[in-house]
Amino acid sequence: MEQKLIQQFPEIKNQREALEKFTNDFNADYYARKYQNHIQSDTILFIIPVVFHIMHDYGAENITKAQVLDVMRIINEYFQKTNADTSQIIPLFQPIIGDAQVEFRLAQLDPQGNCTDGITRHQTYLTNGGNELLKSIVQWPPDKKLNISVEKQSLNNYSAYAYLA
Repeated sequence: MEQKLIQQFPEIKNQREALEKFTNDFNADYYARKYQNHIQSDTILFIIPVVFHIMHDYGAENITKAQVLDVMRIINEYFQKTNADTSQIIPLFQPIIGDAQVEFRLAQLDPQGNCTDGITRHQTYLTNGGNELLKSIVQWPPDKKLNISVEKQSLNNYSAYAYLA
C-alpha cells in the first residue's frame, strides 16, 4: 500500500525526508538528555493523540466506546512493555524489547478545537470494503492525530495498514 501511495503522490518523498530529519533530531536530543541523566527510564516522552473513525452500517462494526478504550489499553500495554505475555517473545528479540516511552491517548480536541472523546461515528455502506474511500468521509490531519478507521470488511482482506505520513 505504501509503494502504491508514493507512486500516486510523488510529493510524499519530501514528507518522508522531513520525517527522517525530525526522527534523527529527536533521537539525538533524546540520547543527549538521557546521557546527562535528565530522562528517567519510566518517563513518557511522547503522547500520541488518536481518533477512531467508526465506519458502520448499524452492524457489529459499530463498536462501543468500551471496546475502543480496551483497544487503547492493549496498545499502550504493548508499547510500554507492560503486557502479560512478554515471556512469549521469541528469544532472538528478547534482548531488544523495551518500553517505547510513548502513550496513545484518545484525542481531546477535534481539528476545529472543539472538545471530543476521540471517537467519530459515520454510517456508510463503505464499511464493506471502502478502504481508501473511507478517508473521503473523514480524516483528521494525519500530522496531528493518529487516525484509525474501523470498518466491517476491507476490500483486500487487510486487518490493518498504515502510511508513514
